[in-house]
Amino acid sequence: MKWGIEKPFLHSPRHRKWGSAMARIGKLSAVEVAKAKGPAVLHDGGGVYLRVSASGAKSWVFRFQLDGKRRDMGLGPFPDISLAEARGRATDHRKQRHDGIDPLDAKEAQRQARRLAVAKGRTFRDCAAEFIDKNRAAIVDFMEDTMRIERWYLDPKNHDAVAEIASRITKQPPERFGWLFTKADYYRNPDMRPDLDALQKNVDMTKDLGFVKASFDVKAHSDLSLIQEAAKRLK
Repeated sequence: MKWGIEKPFLHSPRHRKWGSAMARIGKLSAVEVAKAKGPAVLHDGGGVYLRVSASGAKSWVFRFQLDGKRRDMGLGPFPDISLAEARGRATDHRKQRHDGIDPLDAKEAQRQARRLAVAKGRTFRDCAAEFIDKNRAAIVDFMEDTMRIERWYLDPKNHDAVAEIASRITKQPPERFGWLFTKADYYRNPDMRPDLDALQKNVDMTKDLGFVKASFDVKAHSDLSLIQEAAKRLK
């Protein structure tokens, strides 16, 4: 945050008289706050400043020092936060500072605690659904690109190039990769569709072998809509 406009504001011809009074008193009045014009920074004392932009937007800032370093902390916008409320918040932060607590760190800790409290009431499915809803277009684009790549690797006419790529990565002769991306390799679906029946057998096996107490229906927990949407673009 830049504070270079404070001096020009207080010592401009139009505000010299007002600036001198503020320097002497060190406190703002509610009327002064309401009538303040920008761009300017007004000092209320106790580390409280009112920042006024050229457009007239006003916000409170608490300036303090901790371990020899200056910190600037937002207290909220005016008029949502009144002069009295800004002073009250600054008082609380000064107490934290005297206790060796960085008010900015404490504020971030509170924010994280609130997020954690909200998150505790949510399941992984809830979080996944929210993420997919927000990023669905980008995910489908990614799936489409990945399908194009996989189909290129599966195309027999590209097999020699695929073997060369594998050779460069592994430092092995390309002749060793004649099986790669062929029927001799493990199965790959060109639409990236997982084999849900095979997955169900694996889940059931872990239950039969005693690794888990119960099995579950794989298809009931599978959402293939993203890859289905991407596959339609390639038809």
